[in-house]
Amino acid sequence: MFNFSTITTLVFVLFLNQSCKKNVTTPNQPQTDKPVTEVEMTLEYNKSSKPILFEFTSTGCPGCGSWGKPTFNQLIKEYDSAIVPLAVHIKYGDPMITPISEAIAANRYGSIYTPQLWVNDSNGLVLNNNSINGSQSVRNLRNLINYQLTLELPKIAVQKRLNQNKIDVKYGVKWDQSFSNKNFYLSCYLTQNGNSHNQTSSPSNPTIHNYVIREANNGTWGNQLIANNAIDNEFKGSFNIDPNAYSSYEIVVVLWEKINDRYRAVASQKI
Repeated sequence: MFNFSTITTLVFVLFLNQSCKKNVTTPNQPQTDKPVTEVEMTLEYNKSSKPILFEFTSTGCPGCGSWGKPTFNQLIKEYDSAIVPLAVHIKYGDPMITPISEAIAANRYGSIYTPQLWVNDSNGLVLNNNSINGSQSVRNLRNLINYQLTLELPKIAVQKRLNQNKIDVKYGVKWDQSFSNKNFYLSCYLTQNGNSHNQTSSPSNPTIHNYVIREANNGTWGNQLIANNAIDNEFKGSFNIDPNAYSSYEIVVVLWEKINDRYRAVASQKI
């Protein structure tokens, strides 16, 4: 017959045995506690690069509210995922101005005004007597987009993930020898949708502003590339964000060709 001390000893031994079993890890057992920041993102260069539709705009610009933004949104709806929209806010104390947007706007050639809609490096607006001809401009913008969609461009890849209060990004570009003698830069921008601000001459206020540039990784123009056939132009970065608004943020990667002192937009990709 067991006495109380014997029973107590058996219970302790069984408890210790079960505790040890729970902590044993076999060599083939997967580890699940690896920090997300240590998990490598892999880029896949299987998507065609896209033309960029730039909106040069300001909340204080009457023509931006009455024609520019509605036309920008119309073309986005029409071409959907075939293009990458990018809203560049400048002038008139616009609350969404950033040093990046001002640098991209200053990079334009010709007459600089708002609103303007560009496809890559071409201004799509048609003026008659210093006034925007809306129907001809839309026709011209469609022609520019359709032409860009026929081109075979270097392939851009991008990945993102939420990491606490940051978005970690990895991006890169792959090209063939036909692009090897050019001076390319690859930039990565954080953009945001759903920004609510009043817009002069808007049909309704406050107006929702989408595709707005917030930040850039490694400066406005990004990283200078080394041209060859290998995938050796891949970069990493991160952006601080409000994690509760994660779904409103997008990552846009733009390939620029530097010609003298200007940067010419070539192609883009977003996620």
